[in-house]
Amino acid sequence: MRIAALLFASAAVLLAGPPIEDMKKQTVLIIMMAKTSKGVMTGTGSGVVVDPTHVVTNHHVCCEVPPGAPSKVVIARSPEETIDATVIWKSEEKDLAILELAKPVQAPKVVFATKAKIRIGEPVWAVGFPGSAMRLGNQTAVYESTVTQGVASRIFQGPTEEGGVEYVQTTAAVNPGNSGGPLFDDCGQVVAINRAKALSSIGGKTVTFAEGINLSIIVDEVVSELSKNRIEYTIGNACQAPGVVSSIPSWMLGSQAITLLVALGAIGLAMNRKVRQTVARSVHLGGVERKTPPAPRSPGGKPMLVGSIGPYHGQRIPLGEKPVVIGRDAAASNLVLPENTPGVSKRHCQMSVDRSGRFFVEDLFSSHGTFRNGQKIDAGRPLEIRPGDRITLGGPQVGFEVNLD
Repeated sequence: MRIAALLFASAAVLLAGPPIEDMKKQTVLIIMMAKTSKGVMTGTGSGVVVDPTHVVTNHHVCCEVPPGAPSKVVIARSPEETIDATVIWKSEEKDLAILELAKPVQAPKVVFATKAKIRIGEPVWAVGFPGSAMRLGNQTAVYESTVTQGVASRIFQGPTEEGGVEYVQTTAAVNPGNSGGPLFDDCGQVVAINRAKALSSIGGKTVTFAEGINLSIIVDEVVSELSKNRIEYTIGNACQAPGVVSSIPSWMLGSQAITLLVALGAIGLAMNRKVRQTVARSVHLGGVERKTPPAPRSPGGKPMLVGSIGPYHGQRIPLGEKPVVIGRDAAASNLVLPENTPGVSKRHCQMSVDRSGRFFVEDLFSSHGTFRNGQKIDAGRPLEIRPGDRITLGGPQVGFEVNLD
């Protein structure tokens, strides 16, 4: 039995998964508030704790506020605990920022894995606070991060005119609210900072939105700034599953581990004729996804976004609960306008329809505003609109209507 116990212990090491709980503790909810003449506007996102008093996030999570508007950034740990944060470095080009906290937070030490340590095809995990998930639970659920799994698909460099930032493309889902949160490898090392979903293609009169294409900024883009600000950090090694010889491909680990466990169980039973019970054990390598029931179809037909003027004139784009973000930046928008479109910001506004069939538009703190039937709407606040309402971006050159097909 001693031999069997040792073999089972070895199997347990082999089956050890990524440190999910540590990953969640290393990820924080960020809330940005800006005060304008029209009221207080808020936005949320995610961040990763580098050390007890410093957090890395996206620039657009903490720093995109109307010119001259007083703003405040906090880390929300629970309904009773928020910690003030100060922006000590930011880059709009890189879409990155470093925050300094007014008091320390407790979290496991973060280890970064730079570009040279990333292996294409390896498992990765995106952790953050997506707004859609936050709305599904009660008040306590708002403060619990969510985890999605995928693989690192490729590493590529963005457009030179946008700073030439390098990205990890991943199949791990990155949704609004995940922005600024960490992308971990299978060993729990941070390989990138999550940014956005990407657009697959636009052609003719149809728009195709990509599945499984999400963008995260490699940590190489921020570690040099941590050094400049004298913030200590640790660089790790290329990830290898614990207790596994490097020659074993990572995709084989799950099946090999289960096979080994079954074989060891048989050996253990054969060695001990007095065994009176068998303990069945399930190994869960990932969470169970609860599928949201499909939104009921509006009585008048399928909700559509229709281009009324500008580059998308005459085109019909399906609308759903997942917002259609309109702007000039292909990394932050999924309905992309030409770079030289006047009055339109990189991430200008978003359109959506809820489960009851109501249409909404929200200005994303654009420079020149979003207008409904000629009236400028408040930034950061979803506004219900009706079929036939005309939405223009920054001026009369780009316009859309919502309608039922």
